Amino acid sequence: MKRGTSWLVALPLVVLSLPGCGRGDTPLVVASTTLTSATMMDDAQIAEVARAALAELADQADLVRRRAATPALRDFSLDTVTDYRGLLQRETELRHVLGLVPTRSAVSQDIADDARAKRQVLVVEAPADFDVAAIQTQTATLAAAVNLVDTSLLPGVQDPRLRAMLLDLRRSVAFHLEDARRLEAMIEADSLTHIAPAP
Repeated sequence: MKRGTSWLVALPLVVLSLPGCGRGDTPLVVASTTLTSATMMDDAQIAEVARAALAELADQADLVRRRAATPALRDFSLDTVTDYRGLLQRETELRHVLGLVPTRSAVSQDIADDARAKRQVLVVEAPADFDVAAIQTQTATLAAAVNLVDTSLLPGVQDPRLRAMLLDLRRSVAFHLEDARRLEAMIEADSLTHIAPAP
């Protein structure tokens, strides 16, 4: 079962299925707020949204790195968390150089809410097949991040240095997204081979 995300721009409703919680269970439905458009965010807000997205990606990858059973998934998560923490450091330094005061927006708040909801599912709900749930969650979050940069951040950014950082962020996330999709297919296939036949 595929997992969704709640900060894809222009999606009013998102359904998160819960692997391991029973095929007949009601999916978790997360209502997505109407996100602030790119033209309504200034560079300070855009930088804060980028920070929030990177923080979610890094925290999610670190959680998976520590809990995953699949070695390839642990290695992937270690690579991604290293990249995103490096980008977070760069974003912080650039914000100081540009004199941007962290400014929250509806978008950054939505990302924070999304991070809490996904952690609730992975940690508190404790899906039976953690690795499947984890890679599906990471793939969905990476896809949402690419969409976010393309539709809400790059169109509105003014400073060329912030734009360059966003482009690097997008390249990194898009690269990891392709790896995540391949890994997701591998882990899901492996999981199916271990499902016992019904009596």
